[in-house]
Amino acid sequence: MKRSYLILLLLFIPLTSFSQNISLQDVKDGGMKEGIVRKYLDQFDNLKNVEGIYNYSTNDPSITSSYKFLILFDDTDYLYKGLIMQARCVGCQNWRLGDRKFVLEESVLEGEFNFRWYQPGRRNKKGVKKSSDTYISGEGYEQFEGIQIKLEFSDGSEITLMKKYPK
Repeated sequence: MKRSYLILLLLFIPLTSFSQNISLQDVKDGGMKEGIVRKYLDQFDNLKNVEGIYNYSTNDPSITSSYKFLILFDDTDYLYKGLIMQARCVGCQNWRLGDRKFVLEESVLEGEFNFRWYQPGRRNKKGVKKSSDTYISGEGYEQFEGIQIKLEFSDGSEITLMKKYPK
C-alpha cells in the first residue's frame, strides 16, 4: 500500500523540480568559477555565436595582463557584455569578479562590432567606487563563427579573444 502512494506521489512531482536553474546572480555569487559558468551556459539552447567563455591574448610583449571573460548578450540593452571571470592586470584591485570590462554593440554588418573597453574607476579601502569607469573605443570583428573576436583600438593596437566554451 505504501509503495502505491509513493508511485502516485512521484507522478505528481514535476521532473524539473529535481534540477534547479542557475541565475547570473548565482554565477557572480559563486565567484565566477568556470564550472558554475559552464553549468549556467548549458541551461540555454539558443546561445548566440559570440556568447561564452573567452581567454584574452595579445601579441604585444609590453602588455602582461591576462583575462578570462564571460560574454553574454543583454536583451535589454541589445549589446554583448564581457564580464570578468579572472584577471591579472595593472589596476585589477579596482575590479571585482563579474564586473563589466567591455561591451560589444553590433553594427549593420554581420560579425562586426563597435566596442568600449573600460578602465576601472578608483575604489576606496571599503571597495566603494570613488570615480566612474572610463573607456577606450574601437571596432571588433567576429571570426570563425564566434570562436575568435579581434578588437582593434582607435590607437591601432589590437587584442584577440579566443573562445574556450561552448565549442
